[in-house]
Amino acid sequence: MSLGLFRTLHFSLFLVLSGLFLGSCQNLGEQDSTTLSAKYYLEREQLSQPQEILQQLDSFDDWTRKDFNKMAQKHGNVWFHLDLPTTEIPRVLEFQTLNLIEFQAFLIKEDGELRALTPSKMPFSQNYSFQLESSGRSVLILLKQQWGGIIRGFELLSLQAYEDQQLLRVLVTGMVIGLFLLSFLLTALVGWSQNQLWLLVIIVNGLFGVLLEKKLYLLLGFSFTSEVYLKLFAAQLAINSIAYLRIIVGETGFKHIKFQNYLQHSLTALVVFFLTTGFLAFEQKTLLKLFSNPFQLNVLGFILVYFYCVMVLVISWKKRPHLHEFAILFIVIYSLPLLTNLTVEGTLPQIFDLWNADYRAVIPLILSIILYKDRELRLRRLTSQLEIQNRNKDLFLARTSHELRTPLAGMIGLCESILERKEGLAGAFVRKLEIAVNSGRRMNQLIGDITDFTNMRDGKLKLERHPANFAQIFQTMLPLVAPSIERKTLSLKTKIPENLPKVDVDENRIQQVLFNLINNAVKYTQSGEILLEARLLGSSLQVEVQDTEWGFLKTN
Repeated sequence: MSLGLFRTLHFSLFLVLSGLFLGSCQNLGEQDSTTLSAKYYLEREQLSQPQEILQQLDSFDDWTRKDFNKMAQKHGNVWFHLDLPTTEIPRVLEFQTLNLIEFQAFLIKEDGELRALTPSKMPFSQNYSFQLESSGRSVLILLKQQWGGIIRGFELLSLQAYEDQQLLRVLVTGMVIGLFLLSFLLTALVGWSQNQLWLLVIIVNGLFGVLLEKKLYLLLGFSFTSEVYLKLFAAQLAINSIAYLRIIVGETGFKHIKFQNYLQHSLTALVVFFLTTGFLAFEQKTLLKLFSNPFQLNVLGFILVYFYCVMVLVISWKKRPHLHEFAILFIVIYSLPLLTNLTVEGTLPQIFDLWNADYRAVIPLILSIILYKDRELRLRRLTSQLEIQNRNKDLFLARTSHELRTPLAGMIGLCESILERKEGLAGAFVRKLEIAVNSGRRMNQLIGDITDFTNMRDGKLKLERHPANFAQIFQTMLPLVAPSIERKTLSLKTKIPENLPKVDVDENRIQQVLFNLINNAVKYTQSGEILLEARLLGSSLQVEVQDTEWGFLKTN
C-alpha cells in the first residue's frame, strides 16, 4: 500500500470517527430521559395572561412538527402546555430549539399556583433547560411573536443525565473550536492566495457561529434579542455561502470560464440582495406579506449556492481528484440541513432530523488540508524543476568541458612539438610559445576545477591516496606557477625539510591546492617574495604560503 493511500485512508477514518463523535451529542440523554407530549395554542390577539390560558386548556391542540413548528410573525403568541409525570426526584426540562431566544416559562404546581421559571445560563447548547421542583405537575411556555425559531421537542431528564449531557457538550464544543483553530493554523502556513483569504473568512465565521449557536456569548456577558440574533445568523450564513462559492469555483477552475464566472457573480449578488431584503423585512412589516419569515430568504440563497456548488463539484470530479474527499463531505454534510428542514415542516419523519452544526468544523479542516497539500505539490514541482535545471547545468558543464579540452589539447600539443625543435627560433618567439603552453595548461586546470566542483557537490569526487614525497609533489607543480611568478619578477622561496616522511595523499589534488594557493599569492603581490614552508606537526603536515602584501595563507 502506498504512503499516500495510507494517509488518505487514515484521514478518512479520522473524519468518520470525528463525525460519529460529534453526532453522538444529539443522541445522548436517551437513557434516564422522557420525551414529553405537548399541546399548543395560537393566540393571535396576544392579550391573554397565563392564568387566563389555564382556563382554556381544552382548546389546545396536540403539538406535532407537521402542524406547527416554525415561529413566524403571522402566528402571534404561541402557548405550549406539558404534563409532567409524578415523581419525587428533581428533574430538568430541556426545551429543544433552534434560533429561539425570547420566551417565558411557568411551572404549575399541584395547587394551581404559577411560578416563573428561569432558563439555565449554562452555554454550550442551542437548547434551553429548566430545573423543576418535584411538586410541579405541568409547565406552561409562552413564545411571543417572533421570526425564525424552530421547536424540535421537549425532553425530561434526571439531574445526572443532564450533567453528563452538559459535560459531553462542553467537550464537543472544545473539540469543534480545536478543529477550527487547527484549520486556521494549517491555512496560515499556506502561501498567500485568494482561496486562503476566503478560507480564513470561513474559519473566523465558523468560530463566530459557535459563539452564537452554543450561547458562548453568555460567558462574555452579552445578550441578544431574537431579531438581533437572526440578523447576525443571517449575515453569517450569507458570508459562508459566498466564501464557499468562491473557493469551490476557484479550486475547480470554473472561474476561468466566462459564463460560469458571470453565474458566480450573479449568485453572489443574489445572496447579498436576499440578506439586505431580509434585514429590511425586520423593519418594514409590509414586506412580510410576501413571506412570513425574513430568515427564509437567506436560507433560499444558501440553497441556490449549495446546488450550484454541488453541480460544479460533480462536473469536475474526474479533473480534480484532490477534491474528492471535500466534495463528498460538502455534499453530505450540507444536505443534512435540507433534510432537517423537511423534517421540521413535517414532510419527512423525525428520524431524518440529522443536522448538527458541529459538523461544519470538518469542512474548513478538509479545505485547509487541501490548500496545504497544494502548497506541498507546488513546492515539489518547483524543487523538481530546480533539480532538472541543476542537472542540465551539470550536463552543460560536462559537455562544455569535454568540448573545450579537445581543441585545447591540440593547441598545447602543437606548441609543445614546436618547442621540442626550437633550435633556430628567435628567443622572443620561444618565450611566447612557452607562455601559450603554460596558459593552455592553466586553462585546462580551470576546466578540471569546474568538473571537480560538480563532482564534489554530488559526492562523486574520488581521491586516490597513496604515500608520496611532498618535495617531489611541489617540484612537479612548480613549472605550472613559474611563468606567472617570472612575469611579476617575484621570487619564490621554500622551506621544506629533507627528512620529511611520506604523506598519504592524492598527489593530483595536493598539486591543485598548492597551485591555487601560490597563484592567489602571486595575484595579490606586486613586488617582493612568496614563501612556502612545510613542517611536521604531530601526525599531520602543515604547509604555509606567505607573501609580502597580504600576510599568509595556511593549509594542512
